[in-house]
Amino acid sequence: VIMFLDADDVLQPGIVSRVVEIFNTEPDVVKVQFRLAVLNAQGDLTGVVKPPRDGLLGNGDLRLRVMQTRNYAWTPTSANAFSAQTLKTILPMPAERYVAGADAYLAEIVPIFGVVRSIPDIGVGYRIHGENASIGSNGAVTASWARRRIESIGYCRSQVLRFAPIAGLDPR
Repeated sequence: VIMFLDADDVLQPGIVSRVVEIFNTEPDVVKVQFRLAVLNAQGDLTGVVKPPRDGLLGNGDLRLRVMQTRNYAWTPTSANAFSAQTLKTILPMPAERYVAGADAYLAEIVPIFGVVRSIPDIGVGYRIHGENASIGSNGAVTASWARRRIESIGYCRSQVLRFAPIAGLDPR
């Protein structure tokens, strides 16, 4: 099991053992995602939880859905745990394409290899401080941000199609 944690985020007590338990008891799971509590720049809880309630994240066998639409609700990288075997298959990702937003690569490709398990636990304190790279942190939509996002979507789609046969799926 591999978890990536941004330097300014904080894992919550018990989340690692909860995640390990799921991977140990559900062999088809390739990703566990959980909810996050938003922290301010000083690291204090803001009272905001994302998603705001259980049941909003993609859950289960999402392979067909991802192959057809690439669309399911997922959390930022710090609120995920991944199968090490799956990551060995799809990494390294091309660093030049992912100066920011690398979570999209993982979120869109990993599900074609098995089950995504979404749990209601709040597993990470996710700091939003105005310097975050995502649109969600400061709400600024710029032409360059939109252009990078469209390029990322196209690239991730090409990678889903590339890895589909390795995952035992027909890319058509």
